[in-house]
Amino acid sequence: MARGAVGAVFTLLLGCAPERELGDCLALERGLERDECLALRLPDGFRQDPDGSARLVEAEIADPLVRDFVYLRVAQEIDPVSGRWCGAIAAAAVAERCLELARRPHLHRRLGVVPPPPAPGPGAVPPPGGLPGSDPGS
Repeated sequence: MARGAVGAVFTLLLGCAPERELGDCLALERGLERDECLALRLPDGFRQDPDGSARLVEAEIADPLVRDFVYLRVAQEIDPVSGRWCGAIAAAAVAERCLELARRPHLHRRLGVVPPPPAPGPGAVPPPGGLPGSDPGS
């Protein structure tokens, strides 16, 4: 899948779509309009119930390009650190781009996500008061 196709889907999905609730989307007849409606509503569900939301994406969105869009959006906006959702993307080029973004923590900060600090290793500077015999109150 070409990057241009993904950009076209982003434009379509984020364009002038009417405001609908998830239930309204599910009530639509199966097809592109329903898929696009769900693609706009489902990513927010990943904040509270990622596994349930992923099951909904797989069960309710027929178009694989739209499913990829949902997972890419979740990977970028909701969980940019883990790369978990990149593995759900079917299109190899889009999945690779997703993983590339997940490996770049400076991009996470732009989204307001602070990656976890690296695990302390040999030669790591301990936090204040973290040395044996030190008194954090002094």
